[in-house]
Amino acid sequence: MAIILSGSSNYKPVPAGIHPARCIGAVTLGLQATNWGDKRQLYLKFEIPGELGDDGEPMTIGRTYTASLTPKAALRKDLDAWLGRPLTKEELRRFDITQMAGKPCLLNVSHYEKADGGTGANIAGILPLMKDQSAPPQRFPSLIFGDDSTDAEWEKLPEWLRKKIMRPSDRPADDLPAEEPAFNDDIPFGEDVPQ
Repeated sequence: MAIILSGSSNYKPVPAGIHPARCIGAVTLGLQATNWGDKRQLYLKFEIPGELGDDGEPMTIGRTYTASLTPKAALRKDLDAWLGRPLTKEELRRFDITQMAGKPCLLNVSHYEKADGGTGANIAGILPLMKDQSAPPQRFPSLIFGDDSTDAEWEKLPEWLRKKIMRPSDRPADDLPAEEPAFNDDIPFGEDVPQ
């Protein structure tokens, strides 16, 4: 008897190239582990009306960003390019990323080879629409989730995003951090402690 496995999937990536698109989601992911330590991250999702999936609906693609507006941050670079201008001093003090939901843009999509040999798609850049260019109306409802979102908004998130966010109240009990041990202040400061 044989058990045959395959690493292939029916995933169809967004074609590489420049596409008129519309932002349809801004989701706070909270603190996420990265190669550079825990970073606050967010996820932006876009629909591409000119590219239809097998279900006849517009294809979608997203990108995870560190929630930073420092000059070298990928989010800052993409926002400056998307808006067609640098963020103002006021915007740098307090920028509500949810205001980008519903906004049209041009997405530069690039392809890469996945570990299983398949093809994946990435957002390589975001630009404003060209002069006199318009984007089709938004098809999917905007997906907004922030630190103060309700349980009803939580339920609208796809399961993979809920797992990624893992709000503390949703973690299994054995995944919660143990209580911090009580501090023993009987040890005198600066004295040798017998081993």
